[in-house]
Order: sequence, then C-alpha cells, then structure tokens
Amino acid sequence: MDGLRALSGEVVDGPRVPATEWLIVGAGDFTGADRFSPRDGRLDLVWQSAGDARVAIWTMNGTTVMGGREIQWYEGWKVRAVADLTGDGDLDFVVQHDSTEELGFIRYNPLVPTGSSIHRLIPASVDDVDWRIVGPR
Repeated sequence: MDGLRALSGEVVDGPRVPATEWLIVGAGDFTGADRFSPRDGRLDLVWQSAGDARVAIWTMNGTTVMGGREIQWYEGWKVRAVADLTGDGDLDFVVQHDSTEELGFIRYNPLVPTGSSIHRLIPASVDDVDWRIVGPR
C-alpha cells in the first residue's frame, strides 16, 4: 500500500479457511519460525470464529502460511485490535465482551495458553452503545 493506494496484491498461499465464520481480526508479528523463537519481523494473521469466539494465529512468511495454532480463549470476548499497549515489545489483544460491551486487553504470551488474565479498560463515558473499536492509532 501507498497510503490509500494499492501498489500490488498477492493471493495467500496456504490452507483454506475451514469455515466461513472464521474472520481475520488482526495482524502483527507474533512469532518467528516456531512459537519459542524470537520475533521475525513478519506479520502473522489473527483469526477469530464468529460462532464461538475461538482464536487462532497463522504464522506467515510473506503470503505463505508457515503454520498455525489455535489458542485457548476467554468465552464471550472478541478481538477488536492487536497492538503493544504495554510498551514491552509484545503484542496484546484489545478485546470487548459480547454481552456487557466491557473493554479490556489480554497480554499475549506464547508460552501461556491463554496469555494473562483480562485487564479491564475503563473508558470515558460514551453516550451511544453503537460505538466499536476498529483498530489502534
């Protein structure tokens, strides 16, 4: 991309998505060649099932899927963004609860199946419940 102008595009070389309820909800550098290696500077894809909120990460090498794994997840919480909120160099998941609309974040750790607990975010009052987080700035 060059701002809002696409410079080129490629088809992702990898497995088909198992069902249409899986949606890409974020991208970031989560791993290297395997879950214990240092960051490799490449974007990986974060998927979430709309049906039951399960989350999976596809490790990417450009447009080629190198591997993938489902991570344990917290029931009712949807990924709204992926960003390093804590400034520690590791990506975190910005999440929102389906029924309560509560906001929080989960610090991702590949060595712990569910990362850490959900840290609640207390935003300033928003008058309209139709507002949704669509990405970090």
